[in-house]
Amino acid sequence: MRNPETPPPTMNDLQDLPLTQRAVIEAYFDCPIDQLTTRQPLYGHMAYRRRIITAPDGLPAMSIGQCTTPRQAAQAGRQVFAKIQLGDEHYSDDAYGSAHQHALSDQRHLDHEARALDYLNQVIPELVPQFQTYQAGVLLSEYLPGRRWEAPRDPAQFNQYVKDILDAFDILQNTPPPSTWPQSSLDGTLTWLIQNNWSQINFATFPEKYQSALQQLCDQGETAIARLMSSPLRLTHFDSQANNIGWHPEFGARLVDPSWLGIGPANADATMFLIDLAQSGHDVSDFMDRFNPDYAWLRAGNWLLRSTIPPVAAVGNAPVRQRQLKAALTTLRLLNQI
Repeated sequence: MRNPETPPPTMNDLQDLPLTQRAVIEAYFDCPIDQLTTRQPLYGHMAYRRRIITAPDGLPAMSIGQCTTPRQAAQAGRQVFAKIQLGDEHYSDDAYGSAHQHALSDQRHLDHEARALDYLNQVIPELVPQFQTYQAGVLLSEYLPGRRWEAPRDPAQFNQYVKDILDAFDILQNTPPPSTWPQSSLDGTLTWLIQNNWSQINFATFPEKYQSALQQLCDQGETAIARLMSSPLRLTHFDSQANNIGWHPEFGARLVDPSWLGIGPANADATMFLIDLAQSGHDVSDFMDRFNPDYAWLRAGNWLLRSTIPPVAAVGNAPVRQRQLKAALTTLRLLNQI
């Protein structure tokens, strides 16, 4: 799914999967699982097994979206991105729940991602990977080689990169939400963000240098949430970091990992994307007309709270906690520049 550096070596570690999951992969490729090769993508922190799977006759340099003939599409389809749910034995009990509860939580996210990807393929297929199948906790989708998963440093290319991605978010937020989804699936992410914010933080656990920022968050946050609750809601990705967006200077942007897809305030995705760029040291001042301050306050509070939760060793998300704190502080810096 991501390829900013030299890809890891190929391997095949699919044979230890449960028989039901192996059957899904073998049925898709129509060949025995021991004839497939796999590569591990460079990103991802939840406890799924992520693999780029290639059949013996797959074309590693072409994505389905770049094919111009049915034959090319059929061959390119022999290489896919797989996200595979793991069993309880790959999780551990901790203060926040049992191994089984953590596995169920990841399973719900994968269920939602598959449902979201299937819907987006129907309404805006040009903006997402092609959905292949989802069965037995195995999600197969189009692999996207040759794309950037981080912002370019060249100024001219950077401006085109940001414009293309903001245009993609415009298309997404102007797309009708799925009419058949239950309301809890549509507004679940926004509700979770509102419920999990600075009000649950023990400020005494933060060093003195952060106290003024925390107080500012308390002073501004509640008013911001009130405004958000009364604003129109639009279709929203909710995890619009650069490494969830594959960009190509000719083919534009593709949005991946829609496991949080739902309804949110206008320019929510653009706001999170600009925060992520600023966090990586990019100047986003030319694009701040797409920045939603009320949503930024909400995200800052949620990131601060999440940064205080002890990392789960089995998932390996300690760096995620560090990035969440940095994201919150970057957001507050941008808010103070408006």
